[in-house]
Amino acid sequence: MIKAFLLATAMALASAGAVAAQSSGTEPPSSPGSSVVDDPYAGFSKIVEPAPWLNDPVVADAAEQAYGRGDYAEALRLWRIAAEQGDTDAQHNLGFMYGTGQGVPQNKVEAYKWWALAAAQGNTTAVSNRDRILAEMTPAQIAEGQRLAAAWRPR
Repeated sequence: MIKAFLLATAMALASAGAVAAQSSGTEPPSSPGSSVVDDPYAGFSKIVEPAPWLNDPVVADAAEQAYGRGDYAEALRLWRIAAEQGDTDAQHNLGFMYGTGQGVPQNKVEAYKWWALAAAQGNTTAVSNRDRILAEMTPAQIAEGQRLAAAWRPR
């Protein structure tokens, strides 16, 4: 049910030409018809529907439910487990959380790292988000993000 709601929400927002990213860290994703004014991350694609990583649909569902109810600490914890094992959807989701500061302090270097890792495995949404955040980063931040991505190894 939540997966269908999140997917429908993302599709409705995308078809309207705006996918609003929440940056307060206290609200769940925007629903259709809501708006976020002056949101610098409005163009980032949102977390939509995580894949059942780790072949554990219970864990995937738990992360999705945690995110949906605004429990970003739990969603972050669960997605980190999968991301650190190489799951591209979880890596994208961590990039989104760090890129927007949703549930964590905003960190463009970490966002770049996670999006670069997911992009390297063919996640096209991560490619778009990685390229978008590059324009907001200093050369030193870009170099650090690239270094972290190159040094990353699955756990």
